[in-house]
Amino acid sequence: MQPFSREESIEFLRRDFEEHSIQFNKPEEVYERIGGIPGWLTYFGYYYLQELDLNASLQRTLDTATRLITQEFENFLRDKSLARERYFTVMRAVSRCASWGEIKDSLEAREGVEISDTEISNYLRQLMRSSWIVKENGKYYPAEPLIGITFSS
Repeated sequence: MQPFSREESIEFLRRDFEEHSIQFNKPEEVYERIGGIPGWLTYFGYYYLQELDLNASLQRTLDTATRLITQEFENFLRDKSLARERYFTVMRAVSRCASWGEIKDSLEAREGVEISDTEISNYLRQLMRSSWIVKENGKYYPAEPLIGITFSS
């Protein structure tokens, strides 16, 4: 399922809270923090119904998303044990938005050796095929904001 647009996300939250007779006037802020992934919006709604506190609900959503994204990335790496650290290095670079050259520089700086262009292209292709990253205007980005948050530390 594709992420919702800003408008779709706001409408999704509005309807959810309306069904529970809760007045909620910060859907734009929620979208800015967690994006339009329906699952993350659903987690936020669930936590908000429990807490009725915007910041606490956002933090719980971020914590849940970070944990689940980390687990999914571990699953992605399950058959890639030799390249595991390289994938983590790529994701850390991409979490800040990076060009192909910046990603190559990050990998080579971490390992202290030259890495072939083909290997780097293969890592990026695998990450794009698995929907971890996207490429726009010559730069690589996390496919969703919470992936970027997960790998930015």
